[in-house]
Amino acid sequence: MNKIITRRHYKLIGSDYSGQEARITAACAKCPAMLNAYKEGKDLYVVIAQQINNNKYEDNLEFYPEGTILEIDGQKVVCGKETHVNVEGKARRSQAKQVLLALTYGMGVKTMSERIGKSIEESQKIMDNFFKAFPEVEKWIEDTHKKVKKTGYVEDFIGRRRRLDDIFLKPYEIISKNENLNFLLHCDDKQSVSKELYNKYMNACKKIKTRSDYNELKLLAEKDNLILIANTDKIAQAERQSVNAIVQGGAATLTKLAMIDIYNDEILNNCEFKILLQVHDEIIGECPEEYAEIVTERLPQVMMNAAKKYIETPMVCNPYCVDYWYEDELKASILKDYKKLKEKYADNELFEKLKDLHSEMTENELKNVISL
Repeated sequence: MNKIITRRHYKLIGSDYSGQEARITAACAKCPAMLNAYKEGKDLYVVIAQQINNNKYEDNLEFYPEGTILEIDGQKVVCGKETHVNVEGKARRSQAKQVLLALTYGMGVKTMSERIGKSIEESQKIMDNFFKAFPEVEKWIEDTHKKVKKTGYVEDFIGRRRRLDDIFLKPYEIISKNENLNFLLHCDDKQSVSKELYNKYMNACKKIKTRSDYNELKLLAEKDNLILIANTDKIAQAERQSVNAIVQGGAATLTKLAMIDIYNDEILNNCEFKILLQVHDEIIGECPEEYAEIVTERLPQVMMNAAKKYIETPMVCNPYCVDYWYEDELKASILKDYKKLKEKYADNELFEKLKDLHSEMTENELKNVISL
């Protein structure tokens, strides 16, 4: 495993958007309930879980609120800030997140049921409850589908287009079966299908309801030296992509706009901050260590301000300052491995085994981690 490190006397400074796609969805749908949740500083996924489950906001939090009194092993315990995990609340919040992602990715009830581990009937009820609580989202999705069927494209919040030409395909096509058939172009060397056969199969296609119906008709067409092509999956995919292209494409646009603002920011330039890489909603760069504190504070501000020009939803960015990328996560992984190895090996072998597992770290770096 390789690690991305900085030059000597430099620091890696990074920041990522929190819930970027969910916030863009709220803004695009102009959903008051979602927008108010963000403006009030609430967790949108918790708000969604509250509406889906018809319970209290606190019941869906990942951690019990500070001051909550729990009974553990017969003793009363007062919760601190994020000290005790609310297992059921965490599960409900995670389910709400999956529901919103399913909708923005154009998934149907069946696919959503597989993702959240519920029956189709339960999943349908969850989706109905969601749309009942956030009707603006349902209308926005429907309007987006109507627009793409009319224009063949969708636009993100600055007008960047994604063309989805498959939306204009006919559900089914009939072409001649011959040696000169070009499957890429759906061209049959100008040998047309007779009007009688064409109408026969097009009328039969109107009665197709299942994959089995299609396969049976396809076999029948082959006997008449014809090929029956189904474009229904392509059309459905284009419709699903229409919403996702606005949300996910908008997220990519926002990150790129933020990168431009970072490049032009006077404070960051004075601190010699340089962008090194961008991964999804995360921007990472480096600066001399004497400016690290200033850059760590300034970078998320620039990223959040980049959104204010276009998006009503307030954005949140989480900065970090490290010596190498994913420092905290890597240290946690090392400590976990160290504890496992400690159960199997004596002290004289333990460190050598750890070095083999984490060859990306120097000996001194490993010693510093396990001495924490």
